[in-house]
Amino acid sequence: MNRLRELRQANNFSLASVSRYSEAKGLKLSTTSLANMETGVTSVRDVYLVMLSELYGVSVDYILKNEKESLDGGANQ
Repeated sequence: MNRLRELRQANNFSLASVSRYSEAKGLKLSTTSLANMETGVTSVRDVYLVMLSELYGVSVDYILKNEKESLDGGANQ
């Protein structure tokens, strides 16, 4: 999911800082797992979606929506 990487970089977070944040929230998200989620190698579990949406200040729906205008047909037509 490129959206995850875009959000992380836009907020100036490293993989390690997001991993530390997840640990502080009682979750164990390694930097490798996060990188795999960002590249689509593995899917994102619901609990991580919620945690990442809180961290980045966006909705879960925003994270899941890969194409910015795919639902309204703007960019893909």
